[in-house]
Formats: sequence, C-alpha cells, structure tokens
Amino acid sequence: MERILKALAKLRPSARKTVPLKTRGDHLLMRMLNKGGLRGVERLVGALNAKGHRFQPVESGPGGRFWREDADGRVFEIRVRSNRVYKMAALRYLAVPKLTRAEIERAAVQKAFYDRYMAIGQRAYRKPGPLPAVERRLLLVGELEADVNNGGFSQYLSNKGRRRARAALAALKVIGARKTARLLAQALAPSVSEAKLAALDDAFYKAPEDLALLAAKHARLTAQRESPPAHP
Repeated sequence: MERILKALAKLRPSARKTVPLKTRGDHLLMRMLNKGGLRGVERLVGALNAKGHRFQPVESGPGGRFWREDADGRVFEIRVRSNRVYKMAALRYLAVPKLTRAEIERAAVQKAFYDRYMAIGQRAYRKPGPLPAVERRLLLVGELEADVNNGGFSQYLSNKGRRRARAALAALKVIGARKTARLLAQALAPSVSEAKLAALDDAFYKAPEDLALLAAKHARLTAQRESPPAHP
C-alpha cells in the first residue's frame, strides 16, 4: 500500500493513471479485510502511520471504518465496511476543495470543543471530583460522541452505564442537541432490543448532529480564546 500511495502522490488526483493504482489499492484493502477483518485494516493503517503517514479516523462505528489523510492540498481516504450482507473496501485520492471562511471558522470552533473536552477528561480521570456544570456537560457530550462513533449505543451504555447516560441526555437537551437526545432516550428504553439499538446507530451515523459545534456554543468557546464557562 505504501508504494501505491507514493505513486499516486506523484500524479494529479484527476489524472487517468490514478485509476489502475486506486484499483490496486481497493484490491489490497479487500484482501486485508477478507483475511483479518476490520482489525486487519486497522493494523495496515497503523503501519502506514508508523512510516510517516497521518491517517486520522473519521468514522469508527460498528461494521465500518474511515480514515483520512490531508497533505499538500490532496487527500487520501481509506474506507472499509463489513457486515453479514456485504463487504466494501475503497482507496480514494482527491483534491482538497477550497474552504469558505465560514467553514474554516466552524472547523476551528469544533477543534476548540475537542481540545477542551480532552483537557477536562484528562483532569477528571486523573483527579476525580465535582466539575463545574458546563465542563461536566462538555465531558458527557464528548464521551457520548466518542463511544457511539466507536461502537454504537450498545457500547456506550455498556461502558458508561445508564445513570451516566441519563446525565448525558440532560446535557444534550441543555446544549440544544434535540436529535441526538431523542436517539439516546430511545436507547435508554427499558426493553430496547439489539435490533433497535442498531437502527439508532444507523440514524446517528447517517445524519449526525454537530455536537461539537453545539457544545462549543453552549460553553462560549471560540477559535481565538476560550471564554470562562457560563453559569448553569
């Protein structure tokens, strides 16, 4: 795969010569998927990053993985899916579209949320104790998004428990994440089935609510500086 990526990087994404290279990449990914499953493809991506690539996870839900590397105005994407019905593996090579000012500002605010969430989490797990109300909401929302993206609502409830999930539900309502709140409320139903949880996962992945932006606005985070948390 490393040789394929190097060869592609020497070409424009729209060049005809990229087609057979991308096809070879698709076939290699499919062989890895058939041989080692999603974990096998994860190991491949890890090996690429060990050689200097910078593939970042974009999606890591049940039955699917998606990584992206942005470099020098061009993008490599690795997408794989595997379930009982079908398997798919694709290597994509794209030109990076020019972002508008609004898109750049939106991405910066989202990053402000993730930076604050990680900082709160590291502090809370290192030294457990009460958190300010707004920081606790950021932590709860960040945990929910990370766990559901990684393994669905079933994994989230198993890892965090129903009591913490109910606290996250309250946090979602406060920040205005109404769609995600409805999904979580259904996942918390006493007799929810695995099939229903899988359907809720699909709804979460197909049209995700921008939790990072909503949480950042609630906490008054900006790209330039972070204002003090709002009083509950």
